[in-house]
Amino acid sequence: MNELLNTVVAFPIETQVAILGLVALAVTLLFDFIGTKLQWAIPFLMKWKEEITVALAGVITGWLSTTLPGGVFEQASIWGVNFVVALVAALLAYGTLHLVRVARVKGAR
Repeated sequence: MNELLNTVVAFPIETQVAILGLVALAVTLLFDFIGTKLQWAIPFLMKWKEEITVALAGVITGWLSTTLPGGVFEQASIWGVNFVVALVAALLAYGTLHLVRVARVKGAR
């Protein structure tokens, strides 16, 4: 039974790209927030943004692939991660649209 669960989940490329996209958005938002507080840090942060994003996405993907159950449950693990990624993306899209409406951007309804 142990060998059925203790395998590494191999995520499809689409899931890996979705995780990379969410991490890229999170790093961008974090760096923008830090940049508003510390103006002198903007050049340094923008210089390393891509490297930090790819490294963080790799760490998160690797952690998920070794933490989630594989073997007979691999497909369920992949579906679960895809569901969470889609849910977070939908919430971010809703939040962005809400902020645009609150800011009363011309053309937004």
